[in-house]
Amino acid sequence: MNAIKIKDLLLTAQGELSKELGVPVVIKLGISKPDRLRLIIKSVAEASGIDIAIIESKERKQSIAEARQVIYYIATTHFAFTYSEVSRYFHQNHTTALAAVRRVRDLLSINDRSITDIINRALTQLLNFLS
Repeated sequence: MNAIKIKDLLLTAQGELSKELGVPVVIKLGISKPDRLRLIIKSVAEASGIDIAIIESKERKQSIAEARQVIYYIATTHFAFTYSEVSRYFHQNHTTALAAVRRVRDLLSINDRSITDIINRALTQLLNFLS
């Protein structure tokens, strides 16, 4: 069995365990945290159609802020980042990440199509990057 198949199996198992247990389950794949965060940012940038440099800027336009919020959400719920670790990358306070994750969860709870689509496309991109 090659490394790509093993990663696919682990990611599938991670998703199934998360659904079964009702909580996020994280299986570490031997990728450093900074590299994982860069992959998350890249996947959200591609999913949202916003350039990485703009996402990393201080721009406050709603679509850009939402892309950042999705990054905070994916990093903390699927990749075991703390709020402080992610917010530090964006030169923000951990409470910014906490508020962002809460906002994304609120939008998901009302089935906000825009956020759901970005998250689904970003997670699909992440699977492609990791395989």
